Amino acid sequence: MLLSFQKPAVSAIVKHLRQSKSKKWNGIEIHPPIALNASVSSGKSVMIAETAKTVIDMGKTKGNRVRALVIQRAGELCEQNSEAAWSIGLENSIYSASLDQKSTHYDVVYGTEGTIVRALEKEFAATDDGFHPDIILIDEGHQVNYADADTMFMRILVHFYTIKPKLRVVTFTGSPFRDTDSIIGDYWDSFAAMNSDDPLYPSGAVGDGQISTEFMLQNGWITPIHFGWPTHEGEDSYDFSSLQPKSGSWEFDERELDEATADEAKLLRIMAEVVDRSRERLGVLIFAATKRHTVRVADALRKLEVSDSDIGIITDDTPDAERADILGRAKIGNCKFVINVGVLTTGINVPRWDTLVFLRPIGSLVLLIQAIGRVLRLMIDEGSPGMVERDSLTVEERMALIAASEKPFSLLLDYADVMNRLGHLYENPIL
Repeated sequence: MLLSFQKPAVSAIVKHLRQSKSKKWNGIEIHPPIALNASVSSGKSVMIAETAKTVIDMGKTKGNRVRALVIQRAGELCEQNSEAAWSIGLENSIYSASLDQKSTHYDVVYGTEGTIVRALEKEFAATDDGFHPDIILIDEGHQVNYADADTMFMRILVHFYTIKPKLRVVTFTGSPFRDTDSIIGDYWDSFAAMNSDDPLYPSGAVGDGQISTEFMLQNGWITPIHFGWPTHEGEDSYDFSSLQPKSGSWEFDERELDEATADEAKLLRIMAEVVDRSRERLGVLIFAATKRHTVRVADALRKLEVSDSDIGIITDDTPDAERADILGRAKIGNCKFVINVGVLTTGINVPRWDTLVFLRPIGSLVLLIQAIGRVLRLMIDEGSPGMVERDSLTVEERMALIAASEKPFSLLLDYADVMNRLGHLYENPIL
């Protein structure tokens, strides 16, 4: 069941998909790809599933078989999205090596980018028995580097465009940027939007389909956020002002980051303040500078008498089982401090995280938005109205529920001058 603010979004997408449009891209005529600007906690999983279901049902009424491929980068997100589809009765298969499932049995397939690209000449080959989607739905499509034909995403898209040039493509993203530039342009054609005077505007809908973080905050769908800085700025914070992202990238040089965070006495002072400020908080997500830094942060926490069971480190080297264990314990409050190096930014749903700590510079507006989004999800207490029930409440009633919950607001502790560096590019009304 779609919430009131989700209805215009899905209706706008479906209206666009039904239109006979074309644009020139990569030497071929394609149907203009569209993007949905959907903030954290707006329910992208459900909107993706409802879009797929609507398109498939429309095909059935005309006697046509429609196939949909939903692409996401991580197995966790793939599983989460698949479960959302089953919850609305949409049968689907999973094609993801990390989930140990490779099936194209149903007309809707949820797959991970890497597993799909390795099967383009197998299950997805241009043969009569290959799985050829009529629509591709991409979760967090701002990650599609449409300027580089060698990326996995672009190899997938070009492959399927070659088979079906009129393929429909939609992305759902809460951070529609590449670095600090909008993704709308050469490839993504426009944002999905629908005004209330449109004949197809759904009954009981709210908004125009563009679901910004500001909208979610002002309407009681995410927690307010408070900002904090070091008590002794300069003395108990990191100075990354001389560091610049690598050319053509938002990433920083790891050696320079290690040098800038090498002062163990400073780190201990910082973490002592973090532990003190988060003493009554539910869960803390820490963005460290490097993998070595994650170890030093964990050591500092231990020196401050934080138990090993309350400390988890997740990097791109962390085995899937260990990562799942840490996140599972974080969700139920058995691992309070989770330290990562920029890998826990998209699709991770841990409502207990109510405190975000920056111990590293951020060079990308996308990473800033996604990182902040990790702590904005509502903490819906047992017995409290769920999202569907809250949709029938007033804004004031939703705000009151947040204020009375275990998570009345989220806290961002900035020890890396991140907000001074990038905050002016974010949605100022929130700040």
